[in-house]
Amino acid sequence: MDPRAEGRIFHLMGAADTLPTVSEVVELTRAWARGRLGIRLPRPLYLPQAMVLMERGATDDLRVVAPYLRERREFRTDNVEELLGPITVDWKELLPRLLEFSVYNGFLHRSDRTVHEQVLFRLRSRRRPVRLHDLVDGEAVACPAEDVRRDMLRAAGALRALGVGKGDRVAIVGTNSSRYLILDVALGLVGAVSVPLYYTSPPSELDELIEDSGSRLVLIGSEAVMSHVREMRTSARMISFCRSLTEDLTDRVTPWEAFLKLGEESGDRSPVGFGDIATLRYTSSTTGLAKGVLFRHHHLRFMAECMASLPPWRVRNSEAYYLSFLPMNHVVEGILATYSLFYAPTTLNIYFLGDFRRLQEGLVKVRPTVFFSVPRFYEKMWDGLMANPLAKGFLERPSRLKRLFLPSIVRRKALRAAGLDRCDYLICGSGPMSPEILTSLRRLGIEVHNAYGLTEAPLVTINYPGRNRIGTVGEPLPRTEVTISADGEVLVKGPQVTSGYYGVKEQPFREGYLLTGDIGHLIEEGSLVLDGRKKELIKTSYGKYVNLLKVETALRDIPGVFEAMVVGEGRPFCAAMVWSEDAVSPDIDARVEMLNSQLSHPEQVKAWVVLPNTLSVQGGELTANMKLRRGQVMKRYARVIDAIYSGSPLPSEVLHLGRMRG
Repeated sequence: MDPRAEGRIFHLMGAADTLPTVSEVVELTRAWARGRLGIRLPRPLYLPQAMVLMERGATDDLRVVAPYLRERREFRTDNVEELLGPITVDWKELLPRLLEFSVYNGFLHRSDRTVHEQVLFRLRSRRRPVRLHDLVDGEAVACPAEDVRRDMLRAAGALRALGVGKGDRVAIVGTNSSRYLILDVALGLVGAVSVPLYYTSPPSELDELIEDSGSRLVLIGSEAVMSHVREMRTSARMISFCRSLTEDLTDRVTPWEAFLKLGEESGDRSPVGFGDIATLRYTSSTTGLAKGVLFRHHHLRFMAECMASLPPWRVRNSEAYYLSFLPMNHVVEGILATYSLFYAPTTLNIYFLGDFRRLQEGLVKVRPTVFFSVPRFYEKMWDGLMANPLAKGFLERPSRLKRLFLPSIVRRKALRAAGLDRCDYLICGSGPMSPEILTSLRRLGIEVHNAYGLTEAPLVTINYPGRNRIGTVGEPLPRTEVTISADGEVLVKGPQVTSGYYGVKEQPFREGYLLTGDIGHLIEEGSLVLDGRKKELIKTSYGKYVNLLKVETALRDIPGVFEAMVVGEGRPFCAAMVWSEDAVSPDIDARVEMLNSQLSHPEQVKAWVVLPNTLSVQGGELTANMKLRRGQVMKRYARVIDAIYSGSPLPSEVLHLGRMRG
């Protein structure tokens, strides 16, 4: 400190003649809100005695400030200028930045509570109630907030009675339900580390991950998993949170009600700090080697707070309807969505869908206000639109008259049929989405916003409403830094980035940045474009590198194609295997030829085969979140691949073979 500062008062502000009047501040704020948030703030009424009234009914903070405003004081800057020099403040440039900051930070989602404590806190709210439902056999079963809260405290007491405490690892595997949420919160309240696992995983894989994580307890809420309990070799105690339990498993598994009776209701505060480990999430590795990704309580709080700030202003301040359908062990549903809802400053209506196959039915029933899904969902929506003569006619033969009327008609009809008619923020992630489909949807008035994240950093970038740049995955989240390495790899630093992998020496960091393994570049506006995966670049026998992601994404856009995989490592050209859910499209050859016309010579698919879709998690070709395990697929279809390149007879399972002309 400069000794000359002692005993002086400093006003860090501009000169009095450069500062705005209240009216100027209000008008700029109203203009900013109209342009940035799409809302019209009411015109204020200025009352001569407003300050007196404010003092009488204000909070302590406002009472302190009020006299300064009422007495028309002028703040001198002599001391500041003497020690620091003249200070110039452009309030018109500064105010929008302050407003942007306030919009992001000024809500319920700022507290010293962990996410689990926040859930308990919100469940007691009367002013902004939380309504929970389980969707069972197509019906919404209400779960009163007070009952759910009580069961969370009872479950925490039961866990303590079983000796589960701070730092203990507990595996949880089950379909989406209010009971899953109850147990997740209970684990946080006792300070345990949750280890969520995919309910589609085979028993051997569950055993492997339970052992690797050191879980001392296994919580099961999936009837499919429960049917294979006898095949599991783990010695960890098992608790069921299924709706029913067959009698012949009671010697191996403790039923739900018996579990809750093990202990008494516990307190609503957790023994952990924000630096303690909260959860261990395993990657759905396409190489077969799953890694445990560690997140601390401060990671969960940041992501919940951030997600609560992303929806448009009107959406986040209006009654919320949310459908939980993605697996809750996935970081998108289990971290980004689950907790952020309880930081939203509005009434909540949350529905848990236990049967993913009934998604369409669930969407129509719930009609969510915010929706996140994988590309396949939007591709199916697109296929449905292309079956609509109005939509197809507009896109293929647009006219001025059609542009005036058809988009709004098609948009309303399509979104109503999908159950998304009151959803103002459609988000796509967990895989690449075709820019061509996104552009066509936009022409119909449907905006889908691409986002980017990975298990190690669940959300890195997102396209914001009003700044949706098709072809990109959006701008970095607040406090998030994205840069590109010399070899093109996307590097990330931010409060959502994992602390590291559990139990392995090799960590995914370089100089404080997360190595994502993705190849990309930043455009001038600051949005990120993904160009592929480092490990999915192949080199042909001619020494040419090919980005598989780009070609495979385009192949999946062909109607009827469920999945596609390009091969060509060490071969003279690229070939593709495509799997079809239905009948083979009669014009598939023409569509691949059209695709080839848009690709460089090394990228062109010179031969392709159509196969029946028999890919499965159980067969080992797909990960638990439905991504191809390339090594397993190459091994299973080795004869098909060899036949493509050698010209030998194709195996009988091949439905069609096509080759590039010329």
